[in-house]
Amino acid sequence: MGKSDTRLKVRFAVSVARGVRFVVAPLYTALFGRLEEALYWRNRKRFILEIESAFSKVMARHGGSIVPGEGEEMPRAFDYAVVTVAFVDLRVRLIRGREELVAQLATVHNPHDWEEMSRLWRREALNECGAPPTVYDHLDEVAERLERCWDRLVPALASTDH
Repeated sequence: MGKSDTRLKVRFAVSVARGVRFVVAPLYTALFGRLEEALYWRNRKRFILEIESAFSKVMARHGGSIVPGEGEEMPRAFDYAVVTVAFVDLRVRLIRGREELVAQLATVHNPHDWEEMSRLWRREALNECGAPPTVYDHLDEVAERLERCWDRLVPALASTDH
């Protein structure tokens, strides 16, 4: 008899929790959904402006441009923003959120086969390029590393293409 009482109580608690969720989730979305969306677009726009500033020399020298719309489909949790910069023979995806910056690279031949820049830097071909990037680097540091080892990046990435 004790087991059936416990089961009934658990079923009741689960039913109440589902009912509360059914009411609270749409209410939260109605109240804060537009605010979250506006904050996302503001963060993304600010991130694009910072990239254009930090990468201005690299973009001018190697024909780079922001890829419109790419990265917008990524989850919008917390303060994350994703922006892709396309060059003639290389693509750079920059992901920033929670005070971390991740740079990923891909060739134009495999544009969605991303490799983290920090992993790529561990390859022998890039030994002379200095310390590998970290998630605590700033955009200008990432741009400087790209510029310093530009001629070695595409061959290093191509060696991993399938």
